[in-house]
Amino acid sequence: MKILAISYGRNFFDPDNPERARQLAVARAAGEMHVVVFTDNADGLKPEVVDERLFLYPTNSTGRLRKVFDAIKLGREIIEADRGGEWVITAQDPFEAGLVAWRIARATGVPFNVQEHGDFFSGPHWRAESFFNRIRYQLGRLMLKRADSVRVVATRIKDTLIGHGVAENVITVLPVRTNVKPFQQANPDRDLIPAFDPTKMYILTAARFVPQKNLPLLIRAFAAVHQHVPETHLLMVGRGPEEVGLKVLATRLVPAAVTFIDWTENLPALMKACHLYALSSNYEGWGRVLLEARAAKLPMVTTDVGCVGEAIHPNDACR
Repeated sequence: MKILAISYGRNFFDPDNPERARQLAVARAAGEMHVVVFTDNADGLKPEVVDERLFLYPTNSTGRLRKVFDAIKLGREIIEADRGGEWVITAQDPFEAGLVAWRIARATGVPFNVQEHGDFFSGPHWRAESFFNRIRYQLGRLMLKRADSVRVVATRIKDTLIGHGVAENVITVLPVRTNVKPFQQANPDRDLIPAFDPTKMYILTAARFVPQKNLPLLIRAFAAVHQHVPETHLLMVGRGPEEVGLKVLATRLVPAAVTFIDWTENLPALMKACHLYALSSNYEGWGRVLLEARAAKLPMVTTDVGCVGEAIHPNDACR
């Protein structure tokens, strides 16, 4: 089988990136995979052949809209160069990638698959983040209904899509594989906690500082907890566009009780050094970090998102 994938994965062009290794493993298992990647002309990327099984094609486009047209053109050329092959098209999401996959499928007669990993359709939060998301929301619903098959990562996403009119028989639930061994095997490293105080109870969250994660909710909830349990301390690990606003909010509500830490690759050891993990997201496709926290035997408090109720249940983290 030959797979044509429509993707945003600029990191696939980095030989040391683990996502590239994952794509290569898929290519070897399937037989051959051709990945068209939305890229900017300024990226300066070139088509690449990896191990004679994985083929990477940057669009090298001059604008956002051009990426769609360039990807359609590339994808059609790839399939039409080998019309005798057994092809399938897969799109990384139901939005721009889904539109490209659908247009190529219509032109070539090849079936197309759409991946839905983000749980974008279960509530109003994602589409309320921007005007552009409201347009993409309608586009995504249309592409999901037209797809020959849809892969989701959680049962709750499947149920949502059925509610939006996607046929149940085209949906497959295939969760994200999570390597939990580092979290099971790590030793606590309290040096990762600035000014560590053994008398404090440390609550940890690790996330991009973006609207999806609803970190103002977490800070406000922590402020209420801190009033009653003053030995608690919140550690917020990550970076993102909301960082300044979050720091202002934390300083106003709970001065000296919230510490911001840049992202660390030693998250397993940091989890082992803390007492509780908190996740406040408005939506998650799967929420891998919850499985990681459970593997670290770290109790957690979370909103009802992602794998909650499917892979995460009450008392799991303490087993």
